[in-house]
Amino acid sequence: MAAFVLIALTVLLGVMNAHWRTDLACGHLSGNTVCPLGGEPNPSDILIIELVGAAGATVSAVYSLARQQRVENPYMVLIGQAILKVSLGGITALLGLLLLFATPGFEANTSWQILAYAAVFGYSQQLFTRLIDSKGDEVQKAASPNGQEEEAEMSDHEH
Repeated sequence: MAAFVLIALTVLLGVMNAHWRTDLACGHLSGNTVCPLGGEPNPSDILIIELVGAAGATVSAVYSLARQQRVENPYMVLIGQAILKVSLGGITALLGLLLLFATPGFEANTSWQILAYAAVFGYSQQLFTRLIDSKGDEVQKAASPNGQEEEAEMSDHEH
């Protein structure tokens, strides 16, 4: 549910920028404006930042899925975690860039720099979803057919 709320927020921000044409996604360099899609603010600037951030988050989600142990269960915990990561990646990319643009002395020289920062901030959602990953791992282990046996063995070793 949280992932779908984040996706809706991401789309809403993109639509709002297209309608009001703000320069929120643009950096300013010595009086010049540098935007993700060129020198002038574009209605799609925020949307492209969110998409690049989601792409960075996708790399993180794929890495998380690849390192997970395969557990057969009817719950799609890993898929839910991946969807949450990707949806959060777009928001963290936008918020990270807004923080950078608000930092005195920060300058974005090219649109490629803005997009590169968006990808890095999108990947950085991993910092926020680490707790969710650990809880997901616990759910996966508890839901697995061997999970209850493993827990019993661990408690036997503790005693």
